[in-house]
Amino acid sequence: MRQIIKNKVYDTNTAKKIGSYRNPKDSNDSVYYEETLYRKKTGEFFLHTYDRKITSYSDWARIIPLTYDEAQEWAEIALTEEQYKSIFLGVVDEGTEMEALTVQLPTVIVTKLKRRTDKSGQLIKEAVAEALRQWLKKREE
Repeated sequence: MRQIIKNKVYDTNTAKKIGSYRNPKDSNDSVYYEETLYRKKTGEFFLHTYDRKITSYSDWARIIPLTYDEAQEWAEIALTEEQYKSIFLGVVDEGTEMEALTVQLPTVIVTKLKRRTDKSGQLIKEAVAEALRQWLKKREE
């Protein structure tokens, strides 16, 4: 499904599927619904919802843009703990704290980084953290 909302394109065919939730009803039941969380290449999240309306003979689907916090709240409820951690915490050991850091990098490096993470589906923060881990490990030797 493809939809333009507030001048932004949301497309389930090009975004990365993160996870989904279906209620326990039969898919032919009039109260059946499912929700799927997607992340665009830009890092933006959106929810694709599908349900059967009780008052209608047709199915109803729509896209709902989500903020990072809204996507995180949805995932806390709808996904397993492992899925949630892999999306929002990366590969983090229990007890490892995260800290925000703002850096300025040359445009050419940022452009290459964005291209590679877009292709792999990896978050930029994960790619930067991995590169820094490798750099620090080399310095320790």
